[in-house]
Amino acid sequence: MSFSYTSPEEIPFDLTEKGKHVLEMGEHERQELILEHALEDGLFGFLQLIYERTKDGESCTRQWLVENWNEKVGLLPGKWSSGFTRYQNIETRRSWANEFGLAQEIGRPISFALTDEGLQVLRKHTGESYARVPLKTEAEKEEYSHSDVISDLVKIGEIVGFDSRRTPSVNEILPAQKLMKQKVKQLDCAWRFYHPFTGNIWIPIEVQKGGSVEDALSRLNIVSEHGHRLVVVCDQKDIETIKELSERMKIPAEKLVLFTFEEIKEIKRSTEKIESMKKKLLGE
Repeated sequence: MSFSYTSPEEIPFDLTEKGKHVLEMGEHERQELILEHALEDGLFGFLQLIYERTKDGESCTRQWLVENWNEKVGLLPGKWSSGFTRYQNIETRRSWANEFGLAQEIGRPISFALTDEGLQVLRKHTGESYARVPLKTEAEKEEYSHSDVISDLVKIGEIVGFDSRRTPSVNEILPAQKLMKQKVKQLDCAWRFYHPFTGNIWIPIEVQKGGSVEDALSRLNIVSEHGHRLVVVCDQKDIETIKELSERMKIPAEKLVLFTFEEIKEIKRSTEKIESMKKKLLGE
């Protein structure tokens, strides 16, 4: 028995009628279609899980979502319901929920909650009355929260041309032979860009707001050898403490870059102006 191999370049591709129809859609109509497919492919169950957990005031952590995912989507025990698979499924749906603005992430450890748009999607697709779950009163809300800073960093990275990652695992940056196997740490954000000669270049980022400075720096230290720069966003008053601790932890001074929260706000405003100019020039 013999097999012939056809390289990808030799395989003819053509759009189906459905594919052509998608290209002819307006942007809003196309996004609605993508959302419908995402909801059918597990996003709806992800949103329901968050609501079921938070409606009585309980915190919806990533760990709780991972542990309850199988029951929600009806996976059978075995290979395809391993902890690894559940985690990957959660991460995919989490990414979709963020992209469509249906869920928000709060604090550290991260907990999840539905946005008004997420509740509206649940109401639309079930016909049931999903009440808004109060998270904090207006007086309790931070002016510029930890989650707000991360969202701004993700947006800044996207505008300037990086592949922005929200709360990535350190294992995304570490080479295969150095992957963490126990208690894998997560960063607040990371920017990635590809260089044709050196491959992926990473800029890991930690937001120092309300947590432990030592913990934030230790997470950066894990990937310091493989990060082009190591960024910490912090309050002005914490800068000297961060510099001193990073020196004690032997984090390379030439790699460490510090931004204040005010600087990130200003950069966000500036990059939004660039994005607006780009859209005008390209007619987007």
